[in-house]
Amino acid sequence: YSLTMAQTNPAGIIYFTIDGSDPRVPGTGTVSSTAQAYSVPVIINAPMLVRAQVLSSARWSALVEAIFQPPQDLSKLDLTEIMYDPPGVGSTNGDEYEFLELKNTGARTLNLSGLTFTSGLQFTFTNGTLLGPGRFFLIGRNAAAFHAKYPGVALNALYTGKLSNGGDTITLSQTNGAQVFSMAYNNAAPWPVTPHGFGYSLVQTDPGISPAPDKAEKWRASTHPGGSPGADDPAPSVRGIVVNEVLANSPAPL
Repeated sequence: YSLTMAQTNPAGIIYFTIDGSDPRVPGTGTVSSTAQAYSVPVIINAPMLVRAQVLSSARWSALVEAIFQPPQDLSKLDLTEIMYDPPGVGSTNGDEYEFLELKNTGARTLNLSGLTFTSGLQFTFTNGTLLGPGRFFLIGRNAAAFHAKYPGVALNALYTGKLSNGGDTITLSQTNGAQVFSMAYNNAAPWPVTPHGFGYSLVQTDPGISPAPDKAEKWRASTHPGGSPGADDPAPSVRGIVVNEVLANSPAPL
């Protein structure tokens, strides 16, 4: 949308920035190299911090700032894979191999700028982070460990903290506090048990239907040990076991 700016001074120029910096160089009174002189409405198509000041007769007004969060449909940003309890390798603790995978399952590019994981781990997407249709975004805990285990797989970012091996709640929120998704996983039945220390990850059973389903039956163990970071997990080669008949009380023999 278009952001217009106005001032009540009889003269002067509005200078503004969109990168979080001050329009005025601190201590000098000069215009910052990152500032722009306002003349036409500013088109905002991504989460943005706008800071503005008026310069009139070598005097600056007070700083005015605001965060703008343009609406976008984030329902197609899916949490597709969780590696929460990988086994260790040699002297490297298994926690170092953790990763989280997101996928844009929609048809439009998503702007992830400012989105923040508010529980489960600590990470905020930097300004300008775009995720195209069908593309994955991988967040890991230790870059060296990840690349040693998954050579050739691009790791997009690193988070701090760690996922709980006994179950955790993963919540992704917008800058205005609204939740993109929140899901709680566990390491015991009815949740798949092989992701708990046996090298498998949690993947969605039917990806693309829900951003992050909060029910155990909507998740399965990855088809192969190590999971499938940066790619769709292949369909399981072993069919599930179905109980199709139960005899609860057999009659006495004739």
